Amino acid sequence: MTETDDLVDLVVSTDELDSALIERSIRAVRDWIGVAIRGATGDTGDVLRAYAMASPADGSAMTFDGTTAGPERACLLNGAFGHTLDFDDTFSAFPLHPTTVVTPAALSAGELADADGEAFLRAYAVGVEVLHRVGKSVFPTQYGRGFHSTAAVGPIGAAATAAVVLDLDEDELRNAIGIAASSAGGLRKNFGTTTKPLHAGFAASAGLRAALLAREGATAHENALGGESGYGKAMAGEAFDPSELVGDELSGVADIALKLFASAHITHGSMEALRRLREREGLTPESVALMTATMHPGGREVLIHSDPTDALEAKFSIEFCLAAVLRSGRAGLEEFTDEYVTAPETRDAMGTVDTVYDEAAVEGLGRYGGRVTVETTDGETFEAAAAAPGSPDNPASESRLRGKFDSCVAPTSVDAEPLAAAIEGLAEGGSVSDVFDAL
Repeated sequence: MTETDDLVDLVVSTDELDSALIERSIRAVRDWIGVAIRGATGDTGDVLRAYAMASPADGSAMTFDGTTAGPERACLLNGAFGHTLDFDDTFSAFPLHPTTVVTPAALSAGELADADGEAFLRAYAVGVEVLHRVGKSVFPTQYGRGFHSTAAVGPIGAAATAAVVLDLDEDELRNAIGIAASSAGGLRKNFGTTTKPLHAGFAASAGLRAALLAREGATAHENALGGESGYGKAMAGEAFDPSELVGDELSGVADIALKLFASAHITHGSMEALRRLREREGLTPESVALMTATMHPGGREVLIHSDPTDALEAKFSIEFCLAAVLRSGRAGLEEFTDEYVTAPETRDAMGTVDTVYDEAAVEGLGRYGGRVTVETTDGETFEAAAAAPGSPDNPASESRLRGKFDSCVAPTSVDAEPLAAAIEGLAEGGSVSDVFDAL
């Protein structure tokens, strides 16, 4: 079998999901939909709506044959809305945001196919698994070369997701994977800008487009993932590990980490450690002389804004993230505003932060764990360590996750209760249209 055949076999052989996998999938989808609804109301949401109005995809733009397609645009917008706040989930093993890529593809394809909840959830789980396997096969080399995994792997997972909902045959699926592989891209250089959330939208839209094209007969190389000029070698060279594409167990959904802070995941262990210290020792900005955050060396590639000037840059700044926790005891959507970032109290607290990258010092805490040492103005020293909250190593309670969902939806016109019921009902005979009806 070829590398592409390994993925095709995974997709076509995945039939029924066990109850634990269904429960985890529902929880992740609910979490993401809440984040996406809130993300649509912010400044980046305004930019996306303005773009959609200036470049409509509803039939008003002329084409040579007079036709247009709306689902791809919905994918792009929904994927970007869901990643705008950087409050959406990631994998625990490596930095890739799965749900904001595959869910928009499953929803748009589900609308086209009038899909039921069973098909949606199977497509979601399959898409996440494809992202997990392909992502691991090229990580960390692909990431180290400057690619954002969500964008550079995302189209392949989204294509597999849409293929399940659209019921593509094996040849069509193989072509969809190949088409999607040619849509891979996305640069980490753009972290802290509007382009970063667009990576998720581009990936979701490209995956759906690949599946729709394949359904209509578009072709790709039968093994676009393998070989000297295939996706794996192009993205990771000799470090490409095709063995990651093989296996019977679905482990992708189980590796999802749900975020409880609205920032880059690498900051979360340190933020949780400081939150505990603040609560335990009664720390205040006035009482702290120095905060030292120790993290996995992968943070160097992500935390590129040590002196952020706005809320987007602040999501990739450990200095801001710890300052926010010290000031407010949290770092949620209320803290990630331009006004909060530039406030004198925040800038003063940021000036007390030092960073150490030492993998051995956070061993056992997961890639996104952190250790924080605080020196007070009275000469005392306190230390705490934590895995990222919401990760497989430090699971979040249902009440904390439901609280996040409710708080995201609350400022909008959406009623959280019927929406949550519709999402949870996907596992009990509900449909994709039920979810949209609840919006």
